[in-house]
This record gives sequence, structure tokens and C-alpha cells, in this order.
Amino acid sequence: MIDNELWLCLKDVCEILSITVASHSRFQMNKKGVTKLVTPTDGDMQELNYVNEPNLYRLIFRSNKPEAKQFQDWVFDDVLPTIRKTGKYEHLTHKPEARELLTADDTPHLARLIWGISNGFRFERSWSNAIWHALRYAAGVSSPQHFSVSHIPIIAEECQRHLQFH
Repeated sequence: MIDNELWLCLKDVCEILSITVASHSRFQMNKKGVTKLVTPTDGDMQELNYVNEPNLYRLIFRSNKPEAKQFQDWVFDDVLPTIRKTGKYEHLTHKPEARELLTADDTPHLARLIWGISNGFRFERSWSNAIWHALRYAAGVSSPQHFSVSHIPIIAEECQRHLQFH
């Protein structure tokens, strides 16, 4: 995070998207969205290129990887037409009536499920964090609030969506 904005290592993003040449000039990125940061790597410090979120999308839209195509389809088929028709895009969240919280036994089961979804992904910890964030976002539950039993259908649907990437 830089000034409360998400920045990602260009080399890592290109590797995830199976893009072999990690050059910001190759993708016609907005130069304001590219910066060099000294970053600890295996045993030493290196100056690496980082890109902001808009430039991340430029990379995703250039990738032919199936996961990138799935994201492209969602943006082109759902997000942009919805914005054109309604002037906004809202991710539907569930507003439960009852606040019956998951039990202390339920939360470790959910954590194991998330580990199972993200295990084997490259950058496993990042995927796990992203899945937790997506579950909280879909259910409308901010951290550190607890999930309720009424969130289980939303959590199941969101987990199933993430399993499609695996």
C-alpha cells in the first residue's frame, strides 16, 4: 500500500499471468502508475517495478491465461454493461436478519476450507488473504466482526466461485 493505494510487484503479476517480459513500457501503462521500490528478495535488496491497480488491469486485459479471461468476461459482460445501464455497479451483499454467530468450532472449519481452496496456488498466502477478504465483502461482514449462520449460503457460493480458479 502506498498512500492508501494498492501497488503490486510487476514481476510477480507478470509471472502469475504467464507474461514473459515484465516491462511496463510493453503494456502502455500510465507512467504515474509505475514506481520503483527497493524490495527485500532472497538474501538481498533489489529495486523492482511496482504498478498501481489501473495498470494491473491493463496487464490482465493483455493476458490470455484462462483466469484472466474469466476476469475479462466478468468486466466486459457484467460490470461495464451494468454501469452503462444503471450508472453504477454494486456487488450484491447479504444483509442477514438474525445475528446467530458461527461457533468457535465453525471458524476453524472455514479456515481449513479457505486453506484448501488456496493451497497449491502460487503465492498461497496472498490468495488465502484475498479469499478471506472476498468472503467478508460478499457477506457484508467487516473484520473483526464474526460471520453469522445466515452467511453460510453466501460463504458457500463465494467459495465455489473461487474453486473455479483452482
